[in-house]
Amino acid sequence: DPGRAADHLERYLFSFLKTNTSMTTYYYLIHKARLHVLRSEECLAEGNSEGAIAYLRKAIVLRPGSVDLVVDTMEVLVDAGRVEGAEELFEALESRYRSALKLVPNSANEHNNLAWLFARSDRKLDEALELASKAVELSPKEHKYLDTLAEVNFRLENREKAVEVAKEGLKIAPDDEHLKAQLKRFEREGTKE
Repeated sequence: DPGRAADHLERYLFSFLKTNTSMTTYYYLIHKARLHVLRSEECLAEGNSEGAIAYLRKAIVLRPGSVDLVVDTMEVLVDAGRVEGAEELFEALESRYRSALKLVPNSANEHNNLAWLFARSDRKLDEALELASKAVELSPKEHKYLDTLAEVNFRLENREKAVEVAKEGLKIAPDDEHLKAQLKRFEREGTKE
């Protein structure tokens, strides 16, 4: 129940207001954005797409660089018939990461983030492959970058390569539950998320 989960999270956030807390502003913003996502899910369950969009926009203000949050919001906007709003969000985040890459052209993280945006939104997959490959080249021991490369290959219907790359990631991070789930998905030729 997203409403109850949001209520609990909201109560938890009050602990951040204590002067003796060890929580940083960064973690507060992450949790506050999550609260808005839960409230948006509550609105969607009630059939209130406008309310859901309003909450998701608040979450994006707090975490503008979160690819997953932006893509999830884009999906809600499209479902609500607000395609132009979804396009604006995509273009804004793409522009943000392209600007970052101009400033720091050898940033594996920025290459990965832009590739993840393209993969999650199922767009510009050929460029996503180049970006993800570059991220892995720059930082070959980062399992999250291998995860992105595997996802891009999967979306390009290179299932065998996706499996191979996911297995490489699991060699580096054998306990990563996300990678384990991804590998299972790739192996069973499941659908794109």
